[in-house]
Amino acid sequence: MSKKKEEKPNINIDACVEETILEMPISFSLDGHYFYIFPPSVGIVFLTQPLMRELHLNKDLFIIREEFEYVRIAIEQREKLLRLVAIHSFSNRHDAIYEDKILQRMSELEPLEATDLAAIFSTLLRWMTYQEQFIKHFCIDTERKQKEKISEFKKKDSSSVTFGGRSIFGSLLDMACERYKWRLDYLLWEISATTLNMMLADSITTMYLSKDDAKKCGVSTDGIVIKMDDPRNKEKIKQLVRQLKKK
Repeated sequence: MSKKKEEKPNINIDACVEETILEMPISFSLDGHYFYIFPPSVGIVFLTQPLMRELHLNKDLFIIREEFEYVRIAIEQREKLLRLVAIHSFSNRHDAIYEDKILQRMSELEPLEATDLAAIFSTLLRWMTYQEQFIKHFCIDTERKQKEKISEFKKKDSSSVTFGGRSIFGSLLDMACERYKWRLDYLLWEISATTLNMMLADSITTMYLSKDDAKKCGVSTDGIVIKMDDPRNKEKIKQLVRQLKKK
């Protein structure tokens, strides 16, 4: 018998965008103290990636009912999940690198019920999906393919050579520091990873082409602008995507 994942209701993209930009934390009270769980910065993502891999989400159980899988993780992997939540709970992101502070925060979070831990875990996973959903919703992936196509065309007709960008040091850290004039510690700890990646993915870029070059690349230069987030343009966007796929 095949397993079928329950269909999820459509998310409110506008609300998710606002939540991401404002870096809205979730909060809860425990033994008279308030705790906050923050959207992960790039530094926090690096710190927690090994923990996330160690949790070993069961894909089969996740397909049947993801809430059950969250609770199972909260029971069977309690210590690791407590550590994950503790790292996300520091307002000063630098505190997350000190083991004594992590252990102290884990002790403070120990009274959390498994269902509460599971709910926090589901929020962390939801935050991780925002970038992919935004890119799909705003058709950034389609535009990115078009930019790559133009870049390849211009390389053939240019004497310039580009080096670098082969690792995260050049493709993300250096690019963001150079573009926004941020210090590395700010980039790592003071801005959410989703916001940073979306700023770079959706940054305004102008590529100049003659009409002949545009025709060779299959790019329209007739000046028509389609507003991607307007539901009334849904069919126009679909038609544009179909045209790009044919080329």
